[in-house]
Amino acid sequence: MPVVDFLVSASAGAGGSIAPVNRRVVSGQTTSFTLAPNANYEVAGASGCNGQLEGNTYTTGAVTQDCTIDVTFALKSYQLTTLIEGSGSITPTALTVHHGDEARFSIAEAEGHSFSLAQGCDGYFDYTQRVYIISSVTQACQLNVSFHDSAYVYFADAALEQKVRDSLGVTHGEPLKQTELDQLQELNASFSNIEHLEGLEKARNLRTAMLDFNKITNISPLAGLSLRNLALSSNPIKTSQMAFLAGMPLEGLFMDETKIDDISILATKPQLNNLSFRYTQVRDLSPLTGLSQLEILSADRTSVVDLSPTLSLPKLYALSAGGCLKTQGFSRALQIKEQLEQRGVLVFLAPPKEWVNQNCPKTDAINQVTLSSVLADGALDLNWQISADNTGPWLCEIHFNLDNQQPRIPSKVIENCQAQDSLRLSGLNLYEYEPYLVVDSGLYNDRKVSAPLRLISANRPQTAILQSYDWAQTLLKTNPLLVADKAATLRLHVTAQTSVALPNVQVFAELAGQREAVTVTPPAGQLPTSKQQGERNQSFYSTIPARLMQPGMKLEVLLNNIPQLQLTPAFAHVKGINLMLVPIQLGDKVSALPDEDMVRRSITRFWPLSEVHITQRAPYQITTPADQANTTAMLYELNDLRIVENGAPYYYGYFDPAFSNNDFFIGAGFTGGMVAVGINSATELDMTLAHEMGHSFGLQHAPCGTFASVDKEYPYAGGITGSYSTNPDYTNIDGTQMKDLMGYCDGKQVSDYHYEKAQDYLNNQTGQPHLIDTATARATAQSRKLDTSRNTHPTSSLYLRISVDGAGAQIAQQIALPHLPVLPTSSDHSAIVEFADGHQQTLPVAALHFSHEAKISAYQLQLVIPTSTQQPSRLILLEGEKRLLEHKFSTPAIINKTVVPTRSAKTSDTDNKGLQDQLQYHNNEVCVTRATSNLRPANLLWRHADGVIALALNETASHFCRMLSNLPAGEAELQTF
Repeated sequence: MPVVDFLVSASAGAGGSIAPVNRRVVSGQTTSFTLAPNANYEVAGASGCNGQLEGNTYTTGAVTQDCTIDVTFALKSYQLTTLIEGSGSITPTALTVHHGDEARFSIAEAEGHSFSLAQGCDGYFDYTQRVYIISSVTQACQLNVSFHDSAYVYFADAALEQKVRDSLGVTHGEPLKQTELDQLQELNASFSNIEHLEGLEKARNLRTAMLDFNKITNISPLAGLSLRNLALSSNPIKTSQMAFLAGMPLEGLFMDETKIDDISILATKPQLNNLSFRYTQVRDLSPLTGLSQLEILSADRTSVVDLSPTLSLPKLYALSAGGCLKTQGFSRALQIKEQLEQRGVLVFLAPPKEWVNQNCPKTDAINQVTLSSVLADGALDLNWQISADNTGPWLCEIHFNLDNQQPRIPSKVIENCQAQDSLRLSGLNLYEYEPYLVVDSGLYNDRKVSAPLRLISANRPQTAILQSYDWAQTLLKTNPLLVADKAATLRLHVTAQTSVALPNVQVFAELAGQREAVTVTPPAGQLPTSKQQGERNQSFYSTIPARLMQPGMKLEVLLNNIPQLQLTPAFAHVKGINLMLVPIQLGDKVSALPDEDMVRRSITRFWPLSEVHITQRAPYQITTPADQANTTAMLYELNDLRIVENGAPYYYGYFDPAFSNNDFFIGAGFTGGMVAVGINSATELDMTLAHEMGHSFGLQHAPCGTFASVDKEYPYAGGITGSYSTNPDYTNIDGTQMKDLMGYCDGKQVSDYHYEKAQDYLNNQTGQPHLIDTATARATAQSRKLDTSRNTHPTSSLYLRISVDGAGAQIAQQIALPHLPVLPTSSDHSAIVEFADGHQQTLPVAALHFSHEAKISAYQLQLVIPTSTQQPSRLILLEGEKRLLEHKFSTPAIINKTVVPTRSAKTSDTDNKGLQDQLQYHNNEVCVTRATSNLRPANLLWRHADGVIALALNETASHFCRMLSNLPAGEAELQTF
C-alpha cells in the first residue's frame, strides 16, 4: 500500500519568520515549526493545522490533509507604572506602550505644593509643558514622582544644591526656602560634577548661570528663567535641548564641546552679543543673520563651511571659526575674512583639521561641469555650463592635458566665472589641445573638473607637429611647480598622421640674458600618431641641467627652425632642507649612519627638493631599557633632544636592525613635525627615510595596508600613485598603478597628490631655518655644524611635553633651558600659566601627532614657559574650554639641579643635600648615582658656551654614565622633576 503524505505550508507576517516554509508529512503524523521574531518583536499569534504554540515552537496536530500555518508578530509592548510621593497627580497612572514609541505623563501639583523630581524610565521633565517625556520606551519601568511644600526648594542634585547654598551663603541644615532662593542672581557651578538641574527652575531671579564642565543632559528646568548669560560648555547636551532656550533673553551663550548640531533656535535671540559653540557639529550659521547685537562669535572646530552669514552682523568685532573652512588658495572664507577686517573685525580662521575629531560635510555645491570648445585660426573658444546649488562666487581655471594627473599651475585663471560662460584664448601655435575647466567653489573639498575634451584644428597638416609637452621631474606633469637646482626633462610630443622623417627639434634656454642650446634626444623609430604619455622613447626630450633650473629661466622650442613654443616655467620657493642625522645608541650598541649621498638621494628622489644639507650628530643613547625599546619611545626622546639643543634642522635618528623593537615599526615620525626615526638597513635607497620625511612634510598615509592616520582626501583608490613618475636621469617611467610610498604596500613611488601637497606645505614655511629656499646662498662649511646662532640672546625657559589619551593628561617631560625654543606646529590647545607673583599668562601649545596613531584621542603636546624673571607656580592646560590638566609646580620648578664645571675625577652632591644625588667624572665619562629616595625622571645636560647638548633624557636608572667624547668645554647639569 503506498505511503500517503500531505503538504504543510507556513507563512509569517512582518516582524519575524517561520522555518521551514513548508514540509511534507506522512498522514496521521505531526510536525513542528520554529518561529523567529525580529529584534524587539514578539509572537502575536499562530494558527492552522490544529496545532499548538509553546514558546517559539508551533506543533501541528495529526495531519490528514494539506494545511497552512499562519503566524503574526507584533512589536513588544511594555507596562509603565507610576508612584507618587507627596501631594500631586500623574495622568495617566499607567500606560502600555509599544517598543520604541514615545510616552508622556502629565504632572500636576496640589495647591501649596511644588514638583520635586521625576525619576525612572530614562526620560526627562519638560517644565514648559509640565510633562514627563520618555522619547523611546525600551523596557517596562516605574516612574517615581515626588512633590514638596512650595515654601521650600528641593534640589535633585546634591552638588547643585551645595553650589547654590555657597552662592547664597546659606549653610546646610534647614531646607532652603523659596525666599532665600529668590536672592540668587548669579550662580557659578562650573566643574561641579552636576547631573540634574531640578530645583533651579525656582530661581526666578537668576540672571547668570555658569554650568559648564558638568554632566548635564536635560536643561528643561531652566526654560522659564530670564537668563541673560548661560554657560553650558562641556556637557553632553543634544540639539533637542536647545528648544528650552526659547524664552530666555540671552545676551551671552556658551555651548562649546556639546552634542548640538543646529542653532536654529538662536534666530529668536536678537539681543545675543556673545556666542560660542566651539567643538560642535554645527554646520549652518544662517540662523544668526538677524542678530543685530552680536559682537563676539566663536565657532572654532565646527562643521561650518560657509561664513557669509557673518557679513550681516553689524556689530561683530571678533570672529573665530574653522575646522571645515578652506583657508588656502581660492577661499570664500578668506574673502569674507578680508571684508570683515576692512570693517575692523578681528578674525581668526583655523585651518581644516578633519583628522582631529571633526566631521566635515561634503559641500558639493557644484554638481556638474560641462565644457565645449572650438579650435580654429590659432584661437580656442571655450564654452561651459555649470550645474550648482549656489551662485558663487567661483574661481575657474583652464588647464591642458590633465590625463593621469591632478591640476597644478593653470594656464588661465578666471575670477568670478559664475558671471560668464565663455572665453577665447588667442595666440595658440599648436594644432591639438586637450582643455579642462576646473571649477572651485571656494568651499572645503569642493572642486570639480570637466570631462576630457580633445580638439584638433581643421588646418592640422599631415606632416610632423608638436602636439603637446610635459615635464619630467620626479613626476610627469604638464605644468608643474618646478624645483630649482634640480635637473628636469622637457618632453615634446611630436606626432604625425603619416610616415614622415623625424623633424629637426631644437630647444634653447635663456637665463640672466644668456641663451644656449640644450641637447634634444629624438624618439626611437617612427613618430607616433598621438601622444604616448607613458612611453619614454616615443617623444623628443631635452634634459635641462640643474644650473639652468632657476626662477626666470625661459625656454623656446623650434620645429624645423620654426618657433613652436615659448615657456617661462614656475618654480617653488623652497628647494632644500637642513637635516641632522642622529645615530641612536641602545646600551653599548651604536647604530651606524648610512652614506650621506644615499640619504640625499632617498629624499630628493621622491620629494620636491634638490638639496639636503646634512649634519652628523654624535651618538645619542636613549634611556629606554633594551627590552622596552620601540620607535615610539625613540621618537619622543629625539623630539626632546632637538628642543634641548635648540636645533634648527630636521632631526632623523637611525637605529640598528639588531635593536629590540617591540612596536614592530621600522620607522616613525610626527605628521608635520620636525623629528623622525628609522631603521638603518638601506642599500641604494632608504624607503623608510623617504616615508618618514613625507610625514615631516605634513602628509598622512595613503589608503593601502594601514588604518592609522589615513588621508581621507587621497584621490586614487587603493593607494596607487594614479600618475606617471620617473627616476632622476629619466631612464625609466613608472606607471600609474604603482603603490604610493606613503602607504604600507611596499610603495616605490610617490603620487602627484602627495608630492604637491608636500611642496605646498614646505612653501608655506619659506624662510624657516630648517629650509633652503631659492634665494638662499649655498651653505658654507660652517653651516654643516649645529646652528647655535639662535642662542646669542638666551632667554631661560621651562619646556614641557604632555601626554594626552583617553585616561587624561600628564607631564611626560620637563626641562629647564637657557634659551626659548621655537615650536614648529600649533594646536587647538592653550595653557594658562600662573607665576610666583600671581600674574597669569596664556601661552600657545604645540601638538605632536604620531603618524602611526590610530586613535586621534592619543597625542602629545609641547609647551615652552618663559622663566627669565620668575618661575611658574601653576599650569592649566585647555583644549578649547575643556580643562585637560591642572598642575602645581614645585618651588622651584626644577627640583634638583647639579652642576660640575670640570672634568676632573671628583664627585659633587646635589644642591639639595638630603637627596644626595651624585655626579662623577671618570675616564671621559660623566656618571650619575641617584639617591634611592629620588628616582624621579632625570635629565643630564651638557652646558657649553654656545648652548646645551642632551646626554640623557627621562632617565630613571639609579646609576648611569654618558660619554664626553668630542664635546666642547662646558659643565654637566642634572635636572629632575
